[in-house]
Amino acid sequence: LLFRNYHTDSAVTAFCEDGQARIWMGSVTGRLYFINPNAPDVIRVPNDYLSETSKSIDVILGLVYDPYNDFVWISAHNGLYYYDLRHFSYHKYPVKTSSCFGACLASDQLVVSGIEGLNVIDLNSLGSRVMEGFPSCLSLVPDGDTLWAGAYGRGLYRVDNFLTDHPKTTVYTEKDGLADSQVQGLLTDGINLWITTENGLSDD
Repeated sequence: LLFRNYHTDSAVTAFCEDGQARIWMGSVTGRLYFINPNAPDVIRVPNDYLSETSKSIDVILGLVYDPYNDFVWISAHNGLYYYDLRHFSYHKYPVKTSSCFGACLASDQLVVSGIEGLNVIDLNSLGSRVMEGFPSCLSLVPDGDTLWAGAYGRGLYRVDNFLTDHPKTTVYTEKDGLADSQVQGLLTDGINLWITTENGLSDD
């Protein structure tokens, strides 16, 4: 393999791809960068990076591209932000949580894990609601009508019918055969669910 390396001023903690095939990266210092496929050797910073909103962002834990609004959503240790790709500007979303963790896109809904539970944002209206009773989750993966959520120290959460008013939650831990209850990451390949933990890899 021939690797190409890209250097930023701090550790990269999250990334996503937007509708123009640009790769966006978030860092431990709250900085946002992107790589343009037409000039892949250059790491760029978006416009408005010197704004007060941009400078207020803490550790970035997740990035999600929103094709409905052309936003890059930024899940950060001190709240939820988004970068508007049409107007080249940073904004803070008034989500009801002080810290955000994992995030994912499920149809036209953005799901963000926070201290108070799962925040579900309708990308058409940008209104939100909170699903209470969930711990902070580092990884969220939608799978049809099911949401998989990996909680650090609390195991794997399966939430069926998660976008309805009557979701059903099942929790799996080491007692159910999981390698470890400290779940770090999740991935579905269309057949299996892969789970990274503090003590190895599990699949279903």
